[in-house]
Amino acid sequence: MNDTGILDAFLACIGPLALEDYVARQRHMADEAPDFHALSFFHSRETIVSGIIGYLLQPTAQHGQGQLFFKAFLAALGLKCENTRSVTVQVEPPCYTLPSRRRMDVLIRFVTNGAENILAIESKSHFAGDQNDQVHDYLAHLGSAYPYASLCRIYYLKNGKAPDVKSIRAAEWESAVSDGRCKACSFHAVMSRWLDSCRKQLTSSKIRIFLDDFGAFLGLKEENAMAIGNEVRERVFEIVKSKRSNPEDAAPDFEAMLAVYALHDDIWRKAFEGCMDKVQSLLHTQLPMWNIKPEPEFEKGQSYFQMKLWKKADWTVAGDGTPNLSVVLATEDSAQAKVQAELYRRPTYLVVYVSRAQGFSPKGADFNGRDVMRIDNGRSQFAVPLRLGEVEDLRSESGVRYLLDSQSSMDIATEVVGFISRFEATMDACFRPKSG
Repeated sequence: MNDTGILDAFLACIGPLALEDYVARQRHMADEAPDFHALSFFHSRETIVSGIIGYLLQPTAQHGQGQLFFKAFLAALGLKCENTRSVTVQVEPPCYTLPSRRRMDVLIRFVTNGAENILAIESKSHFAGDQNDQVHDYLAHLGSAYPYASLCRIYYLKNGKAPDVKSIRAAEWESAVSDGRCKACSFHAVMSRWLDSCRKQLTSSKIRIFLDDFGAFLGLKEENAMAIGNEVRERVFEIVKSKRSNPEDAAPDFEAMLAVYALHDDIWRKAFEGCMDKVQSLLHTQLPMWNIKPEPEFEKGQSYFQMKLWKKADWTVAGDGTPNLSVVLATEDSAQAKVQAELYRRPTYLVVYVSRAQGFSPKGADFNGRDVMRIDNGRSQFAVPLRLGEVEDLRSESGVRYLLDSQSSMDIATEVVGFISRFEATMDACFRPKSG
């Protein structure tokens, strides 16, 4: 049997089972809503995460759990504190001893065995970048504000590694770590330990559901790229077991299975490219006064599709030429490599970058309530995130289905055209278009 025949036989075996499983899961979707998370309506930004963490940690908050969340959080950080009392939690407190009035994410004060303890939590929950002298300033403030604290420590929660040297010099960080004033931890590891511990102790089903939503909001739950039911899973396992039991056997189904597995990225890429081809066609029709140049990038692990747009009838912009727009549809990892964006940790988002617009300020512009983020002040570059359907991960089963659906191209094109319309109105108000 040739390769095509082997693949056909495998698909004939697995395909009907997978389709039946998909239909069954769709039937249960209305009752169980496994993909619904209430917090998904909010932007995944540090301030929101800090607010939720601070609320849960405060023993007197309306969650009614007393010190349960607080003690579990200390344990997740590796702290053993007995007889804790006088717990005070502040979200976004200012560093009042500094001229800059920099703000920390969460500040926790409590007393144990008669001694005051200070914990500052710097939460890089959604891949936020380090700011210049950020941790250095926090150390200076804590040293000035709480000189007599028994424990005064910054927990830097990101990937478990030291902050960038622009935030604090390596030598200063190492010194602060050695004397117990700083500690770097994995944000995901700490939060997973904390939430799991709280779930086990809770008696309130309402709060347990909230914690599940919060965990999903933080991306702590790993979803299967291609979710399959038990029957399909067992059939695949049988194929693997057969190969292991009979190593001399050619096991055509096993070879076909591996071939399909290896094709996943290519299938996703083709779906991605096909969707964006349709988007370009729609944009050419709906934006006749704009030039559009696609610049897909799938090399070196990057997975984003960028389109550069510029208006045929340019604006006269003082000093630095005509503003360039780049519309980027990207997965999480590649978008972070593309630009150190402090936007969303949602695995997929559509974002518009605008650069070289000296004299143009997005302040006051009607971007339909979207957050405007300054990316590079030196180049007058900023970004506006746009909504993208209901799919969270384009690499997942639902993501591939979304990309293959003709409606996905309409969703993306509609978002881009809507932004361009608002952008044009703002630019026309700021600059006089060139004549002719």
